[in-house]
Amino acid sequence: MAQCDLCGSESQLSRSVIEGALLSVCRKCISFGNGVEIGSQPVSRRKVDLAVPEIEEEIVQDYAERIKTAREKNCLTQEFLAKSLGERESILQKIEAGHNEPTINIARKLENFLKIKLIEKIELKSEKKTLIIKDGSMTIGDLLKLAKK
Repeated sequence: MAQCDLCGSESQLSRSVIEGALLSVCRKCISFGNGVEIGSQPVSRRKVDLAVPEIEEEIVQDYAERIKTAREKNCLTQEFLAKSLGERESILQKIEAGHNEPTINIARKLENFLKIKLIEKIELKSEKKTLIIKDGSMTIGDLLKLAKK
């Protein structure tokens, strides 16, 4: 007895092509595709550790100083810069004063316009997940199992 790639039930399996993928499925799930062969065949399994790093974007600590220095270096007024970015001048004033941190969207606009770096990408540690891969390839059932974890 082995586990069905689609529903996960323990039963005798048959091979079936479902959505273009060759799967080992139970009698209930075989109707979703075209049966290839009858009976159960041993399936080789191997464990694969999936560590998907999560990337988070953060605004640099000295954003206010960088923005003000770049704006003054280019001889721009806050009013002109705000209009050029499609933002309110009062928002830009608060950002330059360090009272409000810019949103990622505004920071991107400022980066592009002033040619400065305001956004840092930080890799967060993610939970390590183990997935059992059958026959050396990932199946639909494997993806469903991973989603449940």
